[in-house]
Amino acid sequence: MYKIVAITQIHNELRKGHLERFFHYLSKVVDAMVIYDDASTDGSWEYAQKFTPHVIRGAKNDFANEWQHKKLMLEKPWS
Repeated sequence: MYKIVAITQIHNELRKGHLERFFHYLSKVVDAMVIYDDASTDGSWEYAQKFTPHVIRGAKNDFANEWQHKKLMLEKPWS
């Protein structure tokens, strides 16, 4: 059986209002969500944990290495 999994990288998306919309709309059409939080300071990391246990928190804001973060999300053995 196949599952649809959404992956995304975020940084301070809660204060912009994007994170609420992301979870509201996407949770209806995917089986799981994997989030890489790029050292948010606005509560985005804590907010994301309410909706998925698959949240990775970066130690510093390093959006330039987005490809490495996506690789990490794809290789993580989520159950």
